[in-house]
Amino acid sequence: MKFERGDLVKLLGERDGLSKSLQSVLMGDVVNKLKSQRRLIKKGVIKNDPISVSKWHAARTQQSKDRFRNVIEALLKGKSVGKEERKRLENYKRVHAVAEEDHWNAVKLAGWTVDEYERGVQAE
Repeated sequence: MKFERGDLVKLLGERDGLSKSLQSVLMGDVVNKLKSQRRLIKKGVIKNDPISVSKWHAARTQQSKDRFRNVIEALLKGKSVGKEERKRLENYKRVHAVAEEDHWNAVKLAGWTVDEYERGVQAE
């Protein structure tokens, strides 16, 4: 089965039971990632000390922030961004647990102000 992300988010917004089921699956994914981390520690790929584990987490977090920043940059390449595009981005933020601070930092890095983004038009 294959879904476009935006269609899936819309569907989840309309069906609470389905949304809760998906949240359960996502939590399972988080557990798998933690198990994966333990396997990497056991194999010696990641050292089993607080600093190494912290660095690993920081790298994964930065990767997620970079991915979101790239999405924002692509969306804001033009001088305008429509209400529907901003709505899809809100869905992306929800699905990927993007913090508001990270969202606004990415908007600013793309050369837009908060007011411009909220209006949907970048000043000349």
